[in-house]
Amino acid sequence: MQRSKWTLRAAPACGLHSDPSGNPCGCGLRERKLSCIHFIGLFDMAHIEALIVLLGIVFFAAKGLTDPFFGLMGLVAVNEIQPGELYPVLAPLHLERVLAILVLVSVIAQGRKLKFPPITRWFLAFYGAMIFAIPLAFWRSNSILACEAFFSVVFYHVMLVSMLETEKQIRRIVLLFVALTAWLGGSAVYEYHAGIRQFAMGIDRAEGLTSSGGDPNSLAITMVVTMPLMCLLFLHGKSLAVRLFSLASFAIDRKSTRLNSSHITIS
Repeated sequence: MQRSKWTLRAAPACGLHSDPSGNPCGCGLRERKLSCIHFIGLFDMAHIEALIVLLGIVFFAAKGLTDPFFGLMGLVAVNEIQPGELYPVLAPLHLERVLAILVLVSVIAQGRKLKFPPITRWFLAFYGAMIFAIPLAFWRSNSILACEAFFSVVFYHVMLVSMLETEKQIRRIVLLFVALTAWLGGSAVYEYHAGIRQFAMGIDRAEGLTSSGGDPNSLAITMVVTMPLMCLLFLHGKSLAVRLFSLASFAIDRKSTRLNSSHITIS
């Protein structure tokens, strides 16, 4: 009978082992099989999801080269989702820093001017007071870390004030904020019912999936401050889909706030 051309050939003898009949043991074949299994194992579902997230970020980054607003949207999404925490394989890329630098370079390359209205100048004065207060702080190293972390808020404020020029852009950024907050709330609700909770003050409380959600109190504040935007979309949304989306997001945020027992945050 003719043998198929796809039939595996016998593995070469390894020179170390043999079966009881004196034939080669086939170690080389087993090693190749193990190598193939290891190679396939590298592409599990987590790596596939990480690749999809990375491709989405690359899309926003590429669009950001011609329009910094898209790069800014990608930066906001990365800062909220924290893909480096969800998928450790992406952590060495430091996507937040890369996108922030890309947005700033795109703004400079296109000759756009940063805008500093009175509210922005007062905000920068507040940040300057934080920096000048570092030598007077009881815990100086912690004050430095707090100022460093707060710089991202300052960067977002200046970029948003400078980039938002049309109603369409404002609508897009509001929808993005609402969607990301709903994701934070929804993931917290899912984790809570899956048994991942924080025990504090004698009760189980929902917490954020990543550091962007944070502890139960920080998560509740994030949910509550976004609720007015959801109400705005529900009352003034231009389509039924937007209104239903805002209503569903509000229900998710309210559920998340109830599970972390932060009812007082709403009042």
